[in-house]
Amino acid sequence: MRDILTPYLVKRMIDTPQSSEMLSAVIFQSMILIVIVWGIMEVCMRIQGALLIHTLAPIRNSLYEKLTDHVKRYPLSFFKSRLSGNLADKVQGAAQGSETLLSICLISFIPLLSHLFLSLTLTTSVSLKLGGIFLCWMTFHLSMTWNMGVRSLEKTQFSAVARSNLQARILDSFFNIFAVKTFSRESYESTYLKNYLCEELKATQKAQYYLEKVRWVLGGSSLAMLITTLTISYLEWKKEALSLGALTLVIMLLLNLTSFLWYLSMEMIRFKEEFGRVKENLEVLFSGIPEKKPNNQSFIPKGYLSLKNVTFGYDTPLIKDLSFSLSPGKSLAITGLSGSGKTTLMHLLLSHIQVQKGHIEIDGTSIDTLSPIEARNAFAVVPQNPSLFHRSIRDNMIYGNLSACEEDILKALKATHCYPFIQSLPLGLDTIVGDRGDKLSGGQKQRIAIGRALLKKSPILILDEPTASLDEKTAIATIQNVLTVAKKRAILVITHNKKIAALMDHQLHIQ
Repeated sequence: MRDILTPYLVKRMIDTPQSSEMLSAVIFQSMILIVIVWGIMEVCMRIQGALLIHTLAPIRNSLYEKLTDHVKRYPLSFFKSRLSGNLADKVQGAAQGSETLLSICLISFIPLLSHLFLSLTLTTSVSLKLGGIFLCWMTFHLSMTWNMGVRSLEKTQFSAVARSNLQARILDSFFNIFAVKTFSRESYESTYLKNYLCEELKATQKAQYYLEKVRWVLGGSSLAMLITTLTISYLEWKKEALSLGALTLVIMLLLNLTSFLWYLSMEMIRFKEEFGRVKENLEVLFSGIPEKKPNNQSFIPKGYLSLKNVTFGYDTPLIKDLSFSLSPGKSLAITGLSGSGKTTLMHLLLSHIQVQKGHIEIDGTSIDTLSPIEARNAFAVVPQNPSLFHRSIRDNMIYGNLSACEEDILKALKATHCYPFIQSLPLGLDTIVGDRGDKLSGGQKQRIAIGRALLKKSPILILDEPTASLDEKTAIATIQNVLTVAKKRAILVITHNKKIAALMDHQLHIQ
């Protein structure tokens, strides 16, 4: 508005007859009008800023929530085939990129297009010929920009993929920093990363070179338009078809138009680039098949587990015609050589993978008819390699039961022999355990994981090598406590330890 008003007021002053009183009045009115319009624009801009604060950030926040919730609905296999840090980067890129796209539309496209429309209207009111030339050039310029932006989309997406791969490799190196330092492979990691650095650099430079090509073309178009319009304006003024004030107005509007059109073109290119990155991120985030939603809200498991001729394998059968049953108050030890399918059995029970033949039933209901969430509610699990959240011990414990009170937590910790070492910590239960619990020893993590599982009031307890990091005496004492505390549950223990297996009511050896 201000950029259009100023040329118009200059024209008005130049075209005003040289009568001192009239010229003085026009100048005074123009100055007052400039101040008023400036004030109105400032108020409008502050209102715009307030609206953006209450619009863009909430939209980005909502996208974070919705995308995260969507990704969490994917099966475990989706996460195993991708780096978790890479997925987090995709969620962040999609949410922030969407905010950027909306910001470009609201802050750049709408004001700039409004400015161009008003400038074109004002120019046409002065000279229909110049207005027509402006319109044709603007249409050609913006069409060319859009088409070149579409062509740059593939290069931008390729660059985004390369950047994402680089970030994923850096995260992978950091996640495995213990192995890096233990094997003294800092130099190797740097060399390994160079391939991804070179790939990202080439992809980025290719996209940037194309952008420079676009700028050359658009710059040439703007220069040609500037020369053409100035020449026509000058000739029109020589023929007295334009007044001196009108000539001044046209020149000032032309310079403004060129600048704003250039800026609009760059914003269109940036929009396309950002759109490419968002598209690439969303393609990854929506590439999986979500798990089935809960459909049997009334299903309350009692703990009767039954397997009938269950078969599962990859290239060759891993589990073949496996059948057994387990009732509440009973315990079963599953033994077998490494790689015989014991942990795979746990994943079958938890619906992380699907049986290829046979049936798994909970209380006589096939888990095929239940959603994964409904099936998993029947189980409390201690995995072979427990991973804790980068939160306090208390937060990790109540993950098994969000309504657990302090007394419940302490009972579970005492049952798993965690209480003595937690008492020795300066912050006790409020101690932050570090990334995946790395501030704790392997045995401490396992015992906290067992305590967390005990807090979950599920009728079936699955322990997959739950004491592998403990000495034999502590391991046996811990399992005996678990059998006492969870005596009303069905307990399934996967173990190589013969003494622990002997504590169970039944044993099953998988070949």
